[in-house]
Parts: sequence; structure tokens; C-alpha cells
Amino acid sequence: MHSLAVLHADQGRYERATALIERALSFARAVHNRELLWRVCDTAGRVYELQKQPDAARRAYDEAITVIEELRTQVAGDEQQQAQFFASKLSPYQNVMRILLSQQNLAAALDYAERSKARVLLDVLRDGRANIAKAMTPAEQEKEKALQRDLVSLNTQLYLTS
Repeated sequence: MHSLAVLHADQGRYERATALIERALSFARAVHNRELLWRVCDTAGRVYELQKQPDAARRAYDEAITVIEELRTQVAGDEQQQAQFFASKLSPYQNVMRILLSQQNLAAALDYAERSKARVLLDVLRDGRANIAKAMTPAEQEKEKALQRDLVSLNTQLYLTS
């Protein structure tokens, strides 16, 4: 149903695409398939946008985003795998931003942009496993070590004076 809805939308048969995508949404919700649901919601948003229904499109994209953020908490693996998981699911965020920009709602569009970027960063920081030294030059690595030594020294001084 999902694939057929995409096909009908691409061919300009929006009524048929809408009927199919709404059936696909019902099915994805009924079987509790979250991965399928976010994809179908994203497609539903596209179908509604093609029909000049930005409010319905935004609701569909927002549902996709909600599902993606639920799925994000269930990803196993290191920060790179979590970032890859999220990187493949940015289209609903981008689609909402496009709608908001077309409505001249720049603040809300920026909010969605920041929200999408912040998700990956928060996951990396939460897990505390980010190794930024891999991306540093040898000089930057030495500077990092010196700063770490200074930090330890300052913390020791602070501890001794309290």
C-alpha cells in the first residue's frame, strides 16, 4: 500500500494516493511497526503537501518525528551507529522545515533544524564515548593533553583550598 501510494502520488493521482497512504497508516499503527510507521507518515506528509494541505502534511511529519525519536532511544551500538541510524531519518525534519520556511515561519524552521542536529549530539554526549582525539592533529592532541593537565592541577588546588 505504501509503495503504491508513492507510485500514485508520483503520477499525480492524489486521491488514490491518499486513500492508499491512509490505509497504510492504519496498518502500520495496528501492527505496531514503528519503523514502517515513520516511513509511511513521511510519505503521507509528502502526499498531503502535493495536494496543497500543509497542515495535514505537518501533522504527518510531526508524527514521523515522534516515532523516530522513540526509535532513537532503542538503538544499540556505539555513537557512530546511533548517528547513522538518525542520519537516515532526517527527511521528516527537513520536510517540516520546508513547510515552515514557505510559511515564513523562520523561528520554527530554525527550531526544527536545531532539534535534528541536537539529537545526534545528545546521544554522543550521553554515552560519553566520543573520542574526539581521532579527528585532531598531533598538535591539537598535545594541546588537549596540556589542558587536561592544567584542569587536574586547578582541581587539585581548588580541593586543597576548600
